[in-house]
Formats: sequence, structure tokens, C-alpha cells
Amino acid sequence: LRFIAVTMVRLDEGVPPVPYQLVATKDCADNAKTKCSAKVGQQQNGLAQFDEDIDFWRMEFKKGKRYRIELATKAPGQFWAIRDRAGNYLSDGIGPKVFTSPVTGTLFLDVSAFTTGYPSGIGGDQRTFPIPYSFVVRPL
Repeated sequence: LRFIAVTMVRLDEGVPPVPYQLVATKDCADNAKTKCSAKVGQQQNGLAQFDEDIDFWRMEFKKGKRYRIELATKAPGQFWAIRDRAGNYLSDGIGPKVFTSPVTGTLFLDVSAFTTGYPSGIGGDQRTFPIPYSFVVRPL
């Protein structure tokens, strides 16, 4: 069972009472205890559920092997990072980038959505969530 994200979404800019929508969706955990996993070479789809959402994807890598990491999204501040089990950054990027694994075994692809400070899709400072994303880690 994945973590459930519950988000309140403001539906308009009206005067109080302001209507909100409550959204409950499945979400990947933001640490090494995640139940989400992906396989090298296969495209995986996910959702940024809320601003500052961090999804960890468990993946298997081989030491010394090179991989091309690609993330596709419409979120203006979405990026990826490779982390070890302790959460240490090994590599990160916004667009495609080549990564050489320092270990054989489990590492985590962290897909993060930070929209604060970017123009929004709905009235002023509002954000439209969830925002779909997809990624693939290709062996080279």
C-alpha cells in the first residue's frame, strides 16, 4: 500500500466561504521506505500531488554502468535526483543527464515538484495539482 496524499484545492478566488475540493490519491513515500519501484529501461508514470511533493522510486543499478535519466513533466519546478539509502545525493538534474552508478544495488530516483515562485495556471498564486510526470532510466 502506498502513502495516501490528501490535498485541499481552492476552486476559485471568491469571498468567504471559499469552495475547496478534498483530493485523496495514492502517492510514493519521500524516503527509502517507499513501496514504489521502477525498472531500468522502462517508462514509469507518476503524479506530483502537491507543491513540494517528493516521490522516491526504488531502482536497481550496477556499479560503473552509465544510465541516461530523462524526466518529462509540465511542472515548472520539477526535477530529479539519485539518492542512496541514507538519502545522500549522488546526482541530480532538471533535464536529461548521464549518471554513472557508484554501487551495485538499490538506489532511489527522487522526483520532486517545487512550483513556489513559478507562474501558476489558476488565478495568481494557485497551483493546479496533481501534475503528471513520466521518467525513464536508460542503460547506455
